[in-house]
This record gives sequence, structure tokens and C-alpha cells, in this order.
Amino acid sequence: MRLSTPVAYSNNGNRLDFATHFTVLGSCFSEHIGGHLADFGFQALTNPLGIAYDPISIAQHLNYVIAEEQLDSSLFLHRDDIHLHYHFHSQLYGLDRETFAQQLQHRIQLLKQHLQESDVLILTFGTAIIQRLLESQKTVTNCHKQPKALFHQEFVNSLDLETMYHDVISQIQSKLPNIELIVTVSPIRHTRHGLIDNSRSKSRLLLLCEYLETTFDNVHYFPSFEILTDELRDYSFYANDLIHPNDRAIHHIWDAFSANHFTPQTLEVIQQIERLSKKIYHKALHPESKSHSDFVSQLHEEINSFKHQYPDIKFSALSTFENRNNHQK
Repeated sequence: MRLSTPVAYSNNGNRLDFATHFTVLGSCFSEHIGGHLADFGFQALTNPLGIAYDPISIAQHLNYVIAEEQLDSSLFLHRDDIHLHYHFHSQLYGLDRETFAQQLQHRIQLLKQHLQESDVLILTFGTAIIQRLLESQKTVTNCHKQPKALFHQEFVNSLDLETMYHDVISQIQSKLPNIELIVTVSPIRHTRHGLIDNSRSKSRLLLLCEYLETTFDNVHYFPSFEILTDELRDYSFYANDLIHPNDRAIHHIWDAFSANHFTPQTLEVIQQIERLSKKIYHKALHPESKSHSDFVSQLHEEINSFKHQYPDIKFSALSTFENRNNHQK
């Protein structure tokens, strides 16, 4: 008896491996995808310009690189003795404007360099609801806790999104003809807008992804949204806030992403890394015992064998293991 309705989606050929370079941009869900890639030792850069939830903000970040647009000086903000910019997340700030502008330019150059080296660009769209500054009518990525009276909230027009992204993707194809794009819609609901508007927002994002996939040969859709809301479809896969997916759900989506994109050999290595990581993070009940000493010796042998076979793969648990050993010496 089936207890769920699996999401059927096209297989992209399982071409990706540990030699693949990834750039991951978008909403907070992109941090989960990018985090897993980094944890398993893939070469991935995630949100160097900060989290961006809506497609207009993501396009703006890409335009800083692809179209080489300059920072909008009118969007700098001084608040509580720190400097911010309306096009970037509040995690990016400076104590003085000039230094902060230089830091942003450095991050833009970092994104540009990594994107030029990337084989895959992953875009995760979170919401189609945007905020505009009333005075200038310019869209913002983050309101930086400024008064609501300064902003106007609205849905992005679907046709405007298609026009904007047709231009962005065309420029990417022109400058990076070999790059592949994977687009997805975050399954995280934006409940502060209400569930009805959240559904309307997600529908616009899904239509944008459909347009991009059917218009451009190098764009593929991955159904993160459908996997959580339809295939899993149970609050047991959500965190305590009943909004964000829990670790089990994220791992399930990662497994689906892996199975759909990585080569069989890469999947085997991922399984090896998972087994080694569990052993590395294992907490010994009796660390002074001979059995634990034997366990550690065996773990050293397995890790040395892995490093000899895959010298270029630096997964996160391996760094933890090496740091622990260096500390004990």
C-alpha cells in the first residue's frame, strides 16, 4: 500500500560529479542545498551577496555580475551606527559607508569569479511578493526593519518576471554558454503574508520556472516545492514552527536532488562520506575503553584510504576530524 504520492519529474542525465562547480543563489532554502553540497565536499559558493527571497532581488544580484551594474548609492542606509544597503541582506553591513561599499564590491567580484568557473547555477525562488520604497519606487531585497510606512507591498507581475528573466538568462548564456541552470521554488511558506497570498505567490514562481524551462535548453526545474507539499505532505516533516522543513524533510529533498543529478559513481562516494561522517560524529560512551580505541584506529584507516582514493574531496566531517586530531596532538 502506498502511503504517499511520489513526484514524477524528468531526469537530467545524472551528469554531475565532484568536478562540478556550483553557484547557489536565492532564498533561505538555497542555504540548505548549498550547505549539503559543501558538507559533502562539492565546490559550491552559496549566496555571497546574502539571501534574496524574491526573483527581482535575485536578478539584481546577477545583474551586478552579468550586466556589471554599479551599486545604487541612493539605497545605502545608516541605522543604529551601521551601514546597510537595500539590495542586500542585513547580514551584510559595515561600520562606515566607504568600507562597506568596498566589501560589497569584493563580494560581487567573488560571485563573478566563481560564476565564471561554475558548471551549474542553482536559483531558488522564495516569494513573488516584493517591497518598494514609496519615495523612489525602487524594489528592495530587505527592509532592514525600517517603518512599514516607507514601503509598498505588491505581487510581481508574471509577464514582467518572464521579460526580466528572459533578458537575464540570455545574458548568462551569452557570457557563460556552457553553464547549466537549475531552478526551484522554495517549499517554505511565507505565512506572514497569509496562506492565500502565499499560494498566489508560489503559483507565480512556478509559472516563471515553467517559462524558463520551456524557453531555454540549459534550464531545468527541480521540484523542491512539490516534494515537500505533495510527496511528504505531513506536518511530521516540518520544524516546530510548522513552516520550515525539518532535517528529515531536507535530507529527503537532498536525496531526490542527488538521485536526479549525480552520476552513479558520485552517489557511491556520497554514501561513503555519509558512513564516515556518522563515525566521525559518533560520541563514545566509554572513550577510555579498548573497544573505542579500536574503533578510532579503524576510523583512521578508513579515512586514510578515502583520502588516498579521493585526495581532492574535502567534506566537512573530515575537517572536523582533522581539527580534532590536531587539537589532541
